[in-house]
Amino acid sequence: MLCLLSGLCVISSSAIAATQGELGKASQGSVEISLTIQPTVRISALQDISLSSEQGMPTSGSSPICLFASRAGEYTIKATGSGPEKSFNLSPTMSSNQNSDSRDTNVVPFEVELLGTQSQLVLQSGTPAALGNQISRSLDCENPNTLNIEVPQQNSPPGIYTGTLTLVISPN
Repeated sequence: MLCLLSGLCVISSSAIAATQGELGKASQGSVEISLTIQPTVRISALQDISLSSEQGMPTSGSSPICLFASRAGEYTIKATGSGPEKSFNLSPTMSSNQNSDSRDTNVVPFEVELLGTQSQLVLQSGTPAALGNQISRSLDCENPNTLNIEVPQQNSPPGIYTGTLTLVISPN
């Protein structure tokens, strides 16, 4: 396999139709070349989400999200969190008013939804989900989807909790 700087790969295989040259003063061989150009995808328009809640109360927040693909087809989205085993959990910061032992166990779980103009997709950590019609064919995403974060009723101690949500889109 030969990969060019642009990320395109040229695959050569003897199973395609390569011919080998004969031993002699001159020799000729040939190789078939096959090129597959994968669609390009892009996640954009994301904004950080700041939440505020009273202890024991649920809260939610959202961000626009543009999911672009250069070619029509089936795509999936996979979300992972920064909690243990990539779970959707927010962890207390060092500045939180908690001792170091409770900082390891007091996490705040959250839920992730992708809201499109005609559909709602609940994401599970690490599990690819089919995007259906939520992929834009326009790079500037005239009607972005909404990434919604829900924090259900929780009883964690007061403090500042942070985390990261990582999203990956890819063709099937």
